[in-house]
Amino acid sequence: ASDKLCSEVVCVSKRDIKAGEKVEGIGGSDIRGYLYRYEDAAAKNAIPLGIASGGKALRDIGIGEIMTEANFAPDESTFVYRLRKMQDKLLAGMQ
Repeated sequence: ASDKLCSEVVCVSKRDIKAGEKVEGIGGSDIRGYLYRYEDAAAKNAIPLGIASGGKALRDIGIGEIMTEANFAPDESTFVYRLRKMQDKLLAGMQ
């Protein structure tokens, strides 16, 4: 068992997404996941795939581009988003 995250599945666009567009969830035509080392994903401020559903592009995002805090805003009202933030806070306190 580990008390820290080792990997992250980050959100990557499957198509060009225009600023203001909302994205579908996993399995849809908008996004896919790529596996990164957790440290690399964190350094890029990458959006985890699991919290991307229903989020909105803050600026135009090109096909194959990683979604980051600078270009994408997850839907903060979802239960999954709140759970992820709780997890991040808990793990940050354990390091």
